[in-house]
This record gives sequence, C-alpha cells and structure tokens, in this order.
Amino acid sequence: MLAAVPPNGPSTGRVVLPALTRGEFYSLIGDGYATRHSIHDDDVGVLDLHNGRELWRRDPGIGHLQSQRIVDGVLIMSATGYTDATKKVLRSGTDQTFAVDLRSGGELWRRKGAVLANTAGAIVPIWCSGCPDDSVGVDARTGREIWRSPWLKASNYFDGTAQWSTDRDGTVRAVDLTTGNARLVGTLPKDYWIIGGSTRYILAVPPSPPRSGPLEYPGVGVFDIHGLRQIAYLNVTNSASYPPDLWPCGDLICQRGGVDMVDMKVYDLQGQLRYITAQFLLHTVIDRDGQQLILGEQHRSGVVATGVPTDTNQILEATTGRVLADIGAWRLVRVDADRIWVALFASRRTAKLLVSSQERAQEETIFGYIDLRPGVRLAVTTLRPLGGAYEDCDFDFGWLLCGNDVAHTRSVAIHVGDDFE
Repeated sequence: MLAAVPPNGPSTGRVVLPALTRGEFYSLIGDGYATRHSIHDDDVGVLDLHNGRELWRRDPGIGHLQSQRIVDGVLIMSATGYTDATKKVLRSGTDQTFAVDLRSGGELWRRKGAVLANTAGAIVPIWCSGCPDDSVGVDARTGREIWRSPWLKASNYFDGTAQWSTDRDGTVRAVDLTTGNARLVGTLPKDYWIIGGSTRYILAVPPSPPRSGPLEYPGVGVFDIHGLRQIAYLNVTNSASYPPDLWPCGDLICQRGGVDMVDMKVYDLQGQLRYITAQFLLHTVIDRDGQQLILGEQHRSGVVATGVPTDTNQILEATTGRVLADIGAWRLVRVDADRIWVALFASRRTAKLLVSSQERAQEETIFGYIDLRPGVRLAVTTLRPLGGAYEDCDFDFGWLLCGNDVAHTRSVAIHVGDDFE
C-alpha cells in the first residue's frame, strides 16, 4: 500500500482521538479523515486523522444523517427530515443532500433527495425516495446538474457502471451514473424487488404480505442477468435484513444462518438444496480468482450468538462446504481485492463468556491479514499489536479506526502504510 500524504505534515502513525461522550461515535470517510456523530443530536464534526484535531463541527440542519462520503474533496451528506420538532420520527420523501468543503466546513450547495450508494467520479447521483421528482447527477463541487433521469427510482443493484431501477410494473432499466442514459434490461413479475445479484444472475423477491412485525418476503426468484429470464424460485422465507439472508455465491445461492435459522443452506441455480452447514453464520462471500469462498462463524458452543468465545471463524469452499482454513478467534474487519483483513480482539481471546472491563483491558488487540492470491495458503499473517485493548475496528482508505465502548478506551487512528508491516 502507498502511504497517504498528510495534509498538515508527517503522520505519527498512531493517533489517539478525542474522548467520546455517551452516544457518540467515529466513522471513517476518506484517506486521513473521519466524522464524529452522536445519536442524541444532528451535529457533524470532521477530524484530521494525521493529528487527531477536529477541523470543524456544525449541524447541517437537514435532518437525521443517513450517509456521508468524500467526492472530489467535498463532503457530501444526506439526511432524512423529521415529522415534527420532537425529532423522534423520520418522514418519507424529505431527504436532502448537503455539500461542504472538507477542510473548512463551508457550505457549497444543497439539494432535495439523497445520494445513491454508488457515485461516478466527480458526479454525485441524487434520487428522491418517496417523492415523484426525477433523479439527477450533479457536479460534486458546484451542485450543477449534469444529467436528469425519470427512471432512477427504487434500486438495490449496481453492475459496476449503472444502477438498476425497477418500476412497479416490473420493468427494469439500468441507468448509467456518468451520463444518466437508461438501458432497458427486461421485465420482472409485477411488484418484484431486486435484493442482490452477480455477473450471472439476480435475486428478486415478491411483494411482502401486509403484517405486523419484521418485514419478510415469502420466497425469492432467480433471474438470468441477460434479459431477466426466470431460472428458479426458492420457496424460502427471507427477511428484509442487513446483512441479507440470501447471498450470491458464484453459481450458487447461500442462505445465511442466524439466531432464528441456525444452519447455512446452499442452493444451486435451479433451486435445489446442495448442502447444509449446521450451526454456521455466514459473514461474507469472497471471490478468489474465480473461486468462491465463504467466511463465517462455526458455533461449536451450541449457542448461536456472535462472539461466543468457544466459536471459531472458518473459510469454506462454496461449492462443497469443505473447510479450507480455521482461523479461530480472528474476526473479519474488511475484504480487499487480495487480502482479508482480520483482528484478534481482546474480548475474543478468553474462555469466559462474560468478562469484566478490567479483565478485557489486560488483553491487547492484534491486526493481521489473510493473503488471497492464488497458490498462497489461507492462513493469518500477524502484523503487530495495536497498542491497546479494542473491541471494534473499522478499516478503509488505508486507515484503522479502533475503539472499546466497554472499557471506555479512547479511540485510535492508525495509518496502515508500507512501514506498518
């Protein structure tokens, strides 16, 4: 990895961040930057991770923050408005997007609608959920409209260049996020909703019957990516959760295990059950040079709850369910193109189910990775201890951001450059 260029002089490598108050948290947003938020108000603060200093703090005044990202040196934030002054209930169709200069916090522009999860270079796609307005693509620095599309509405699938959008009649179009041009893909059954896809097929669910409680779909359709011809229908209950219950696994479909469904089930594209892995909770699916791998947690304790100390993390071959590697208590942090980044957290290296904050503080978190290059054995390469006992780490843009809410340890930002290894 190339080391980041600090905006204000050399980085110390490991920076202790300002202490958080109850309900506050940090989020990585870019190379050398994080935001500070609270569940109790709508203020946003931006920190320079090279020195830990807060650059600015403000309330954008657009509602409850839903997303944030840096595009072309601009911080883009989207939020949903409230129904009344109590700020307890959000109101559909009130999304707004607010752009500020990253270093100063000065407002650059604002628009109605929310930013999509995917952007195209310096173009920011904005759509309005719950309102009839067209979607637009705007310049990140000026907010100037570059394209406008009436087709980009409900969408859950991105093919790398275009966002797929489904009308209520089932018509699916792919909207190019650079130009706004729409391409007709095909037609799904009426009111079906895309929940995921791969380079070969997409998964779409029928409408959920009205009911109280969590939203659940009565099954899932498998459709060919070219023309949307239906391949199969899986008669499985599928909740509207994140992470999702169903995952594309190359030429297979994986149904995630969990508290209510303790076994992972793997189906082929004809809807036939291939195998079951008992007491297994799927965390993510990884493509290793065309080979599909499943990373998840094998529950040996008989208690299906993430983080039970006697559980172990494993890497499986998706086609057979064969265990390729058992990495023990090492826990997933992030997957890159050629590495799985993992950490050995303080609370995971004890045989006790419940441990006190003081006992946890005696441990030290260690960072490592698994090399995904073909021909390399799947095993953890230990990098180095992180200088404290942390229970949670985020890794993105070349930075580690770690904290410990249990022991109230101050969060740290660590740049993972060439000298880290």
